[in-house]
Amino acid sequence: HQQLLEKYPHHRLVSAPLRTTGGKVIGGWLCLLPNDARKHERLCRFAAVTSGYLADALDANRRASVGAVSRLVTQFKKMVGGQTGKVVMAAMLLASLIMMIPVPHRVACDCELIPVVRRFAVAPHDGILLETFVRPGDIVSAGQVIARMDDQELMLERYDLLAKRETAIKKRDVSRSNRDASATQIAEMDLEQLETQIELVEFKRNNLEIKSIVAGIVLQGDLEDAQGAPVRIGDVLAEVAPLQTLRLELNVNESDIAYVELEQTASIVLDGNPLDLLTGQIERIRPASENRNNKNVFVSEIAIDNQNALLRPGMQGTAKIAAGDRSLGWILFHKPFERVYKIFR
Repeated sequence: HQQLLEKYPHHRLVSAPLRTTGGKVIGGWLCLLPNDARKHERLCRFAAVTSGYLADALDANRRASVGAVSRLVTQFKKMVGGQTGKVVMAAMLLASLIMMIPVPHRVACDCELIPVVRRFAVAPHDGILLETFVRPGDIVSAGQVIARMDDQELMLERYDLLAKRETAIKKRDVSRSNRDASATQIAEMDLEQLETQIELVEFKRNNLEIKSIVAGIVLQGDLEDAQGAPVRIGDVLAEVAPLQTLRLELNVNESDIAYVELEQTASIVLDGNPLDLLTGQIERIRPASENRNNKNVFVSEIAIDNQNALLRPGMQGTAKIAAGDRSLGWILFHKPFERVYKIFR
């Protein structure tokens, strides 16, 4: 005030604070006018009436000109400046440190036990199935009789062939006594053919029992309803799978296959035996995806020892593959981040 009045000695100076209606002082304004008492009084009244409105307008204009980032920075500074802000900052820092802690990364997937090999018991020849001795789920030993064929038709065929053989022998002997070389040769050929047919019938009669080739469990072959039904040579009567070693197939989701490698260890819990934790190493990863339960999966295989024969083919469960160590934050948020990244990339 003094400096302005020294420069303009014949003037009066009016100043007023710019205070918003909320009570916030954002500045002030000064007015220099010629020395006139009436104008001075009118200006003072004008300043008293309009300073509040002018302050609100200037404050709104200033806030509008400030960018969103600057406003966030200002609000953040205000928040951090207080005691509550310091507590929040400390909590955020602690959470960030926790998210950086390395923890084991485990890939979870469904799994199922599958037989390593399968052996089929088939009908050795055409005939009638007389009786059966096993059902699916039964445990059988190597050489155990699974079913037996009916030999009634074979016996009738054998008697008929034996009678024909006697007739052929007599015919050959008559041809020899008549010294008819051509007739004798034809009779001998007929006799050889009959002998072959008799041998085939005897072979069938000696193989009426259908036996299991290996010890294991019967997977398919409910033959009880097939008793008395005709079967043809090669018809599968039963499917038997050994139980000493089973193959575990892991259905790894396609979003997790990048983290699965050979020789990684997996922990397995089967639904039928939840108290027994199984472990194994991945021995094979199939190169192409497969559609299972309407999902694209990559099948990984693990050999499971089953010497105690407690496990059965078809058992299902859950496997967790140890895929190394990752930060806790990565494990919690990498999948949502990948989904968002795939949308906006």
